[in-house]
Amino acid sequence: MRVHNELGTGFQEVICQRSLAIELGLEGLTYERAKEQAIYLQRQPSWNKTR
Repeated sequence: MRVHNELGTGFQEVICQRSLAIELGLEGLTYERAKEQAIYLQRQPSWNKTR
């Protein structure tokens, strides 16, 4: 919430992602950006990186 409260609205997603990365780093938290995950719809893969 701190990032959102400080930036406000109207920024591109990439700006919010970078700001969140800075905030997480300041808090000493580890994270992964844009981690790939398989998505399933009714037990069928609807997306994966091999398609």
